[in-house]
Amino acid sequence: MPSQINSLVNALSEKNAKQVSYWLDQSRVVLVDYLRCKYRAPYEDAQDCAQDALLILMDKFEEGIFTDKHPGAYILATARHLYFKIYRDNKQKSGEEIIDFVAEPSPNPEEILADSEMVAALKECVKKLNDKSRELIAFFLKDTKVKAEEIAEKLDTSPGNIWTRKHRINKQLQVCIEKKMEIHGP
Repeated sequence: MPSQINSLVNALSEKNAKQVSYWLDQSRVVLVDYLRCKYRAPYEDAQDCAQDALLILMDKFEEGIFTDKHPGAYILATARHLYFKIYRDNKQKSGEEIIDFVAEPSPNPEEILADSEMVAALKECVKKLNDKSRELIAFFLKDTKVKAEEIAEKLDTSPGNIWTRKHRINKQLQVCIEKKMEIHGP
């Protein structure tokens, strides 16, 4: 769990206003990145949810009712639930389809290119892949509509193998990007 949130809880216990202010800012960055990376939350919604989640944490702490032994997990869950509520409300008002985040919690690495703040993290993560994986993912990153059959022909393998490899590479990239976004912030 992000150390920023644990540091915030420690500062709250010590009633150190300067440290609380500093760790609130650091924790907000972590929460915004988490919501944007994991759930594709718009920046403004992610900021609102992060702020509200931190206020809830501080209120519970000040009232002496915060007893959770895992403050990081608690605050992430709070921010996530606040975002889900905004997401559902917005989709219901507009009549749009609601995406099941349990089935698809993170963006597909090809779709990350649309978000300029994540491009650098994606590039760093792609550099860490082995040569064969980089070659394969390059096809999908250049053309997100490319068919597995076309790539399979070029790489002299089966389309099923391409999809399996792509899925594994996407998972590696997801984990790497989430770690980088947690570390670097926006």
